[in-house]
Amino acid sequence: MSSSTSLNLSIQRGSCYELSAQLLLEFFQVFGTVEELEYHREKGRGMVKFQLEEVARSLLYKNLVIGECTIFTWRNLDCLGVKPESGLCIVESTGLPSGWEKMVVLRSHFEQYCQVTGIVFLPSKDGLRRALVAFPSDSVAKALHGAKHKIGRAMVDIKEVASTTV
Repeated sequence: MSSSTSLNLSIQRGSCYELSAQLLLEFFQVFGTVEELEYHREKGRGMVKFQLEEVARSLLYKNLVIGECTIFTWRNLDCLGVKPESGLCIVESTGLPSGWEKMVVLRSHFEQYCQVTGIVFLPSKDGLRRALVAFPSDSVAKALHGAKHKIGRAMVDIKEVASTTV
C-alpha cells in the first residue's frame, strides 16, 4: 500500500460537524475502493486511502462538494518530490493570520489574483506559521513564487511547494 494512494482532506466551506466518516466513505466509494478513511470532525480534516493510485491522482488538489460542505484534497507533504507541485504556493510568516478568520483573510488576499482552490494551514516550522494555497492556474502560482506580500500587518514569503521548500 503506497502513500501515493492517500489524500488528505480539509474543509474549505461549511461546518466540520456536517460531515461524518460514513458520509465521506459513501462519497468516495463512488470513485473507487476505499481502503481506509479517517475524519477528525473537530478539526475538519481527514484522510482517505484508495486501492488504486489513479483514483487518488484524479482527485488530487480538487474541491469536492459533499452535502453543505466543500472539501479540498491534498497530498501528504512527506510525499512531495523535488519538482514543484503545479498550482501551489506555500505562504510563511511569523505573523500569518491565526484565529477563526485566518482562512477568510488568506482567501481574500489571494483571490485578487485568481480563484483559490484550497487553503490548508500547516504545522509551524522554525517559528514560522505556514499555509498551503492552491490555485487552478499554475501560471498564477508561478508568478507569486519568490514574492513577499503584506497580509494584514505581516510580511509573508511565498514559495513553490516541493520537498526542498517544505
